[in-house]
Amino acid sequence: MNTLASFASQSLSKLLAFVVASPKRAAILLVAILALRSLGGSDDSERDERLVGTWRHTDAYADSLSGFSAAVDDVLALVADGVFFEGGNAAAGDAGSSFVSDGSLSPSGEWKTSDGVLFVRPSGESSWYEVGTYSLTDDGSAMLLRYGNGGKKIWNRI
Repeated sequence: MNTLASFASQSLSKLLAFVVASPKRAAILLVAILALRSLGGSDDSERDERLVGTWRHTDAYADSLSGFSAAVDDVLALVADGVFFEGGNAAAGDAGSSFVSDGSLSPSGEWKTSDGVLFVRPSGESSWYEVGTYSLTDDGSAMLLRYGNGGKKIWNRI
C-alpha cells in the first residue's frame, strides 16, 4: 500500500480516484491527514514556540534637505502549526505628495527552527532555506535575527 507521502506527490486526479474507489480508503486517508494536522504539519520539524506570533521590522529614511521621508514595515507572522505569512506596509512623501501602501499578509510557506537557527520553506518548494540565527529578549518582545550575509535586523513583536 502506498504511503501518505507518495499520495501527496501523485496528481489530484489519481488521489481522488484512489479515495473514491473505497470508502474505507477515504476514511483512512482522512484520519491520517487529521493526525498529521494535529501534530502541526507533515514533518517532524521542531519549532521554537517562543517565535510564534507576529513580528515587525521598520526601516525609516529621511532627507532633511529635500523634506522627503519614508518608512517601510516588514511583517512576519509565524504560526504554531508551522505556516508563515509575510507582508508589509510602506509610506513615503514630502511637502507636495505622499504615498501609503495597503499592507496585507500572504501565506508564504512553512517555518521551523533548529539549534537557534530559523529556516523557511517557501510555498511550492521542497527545500528548506536558512534565514539566520535568532536570539530573543528575556521578555520575548524583540528578536535579533542575524542573516548569513552578515546583516542583522531587530524584529519587534506586535
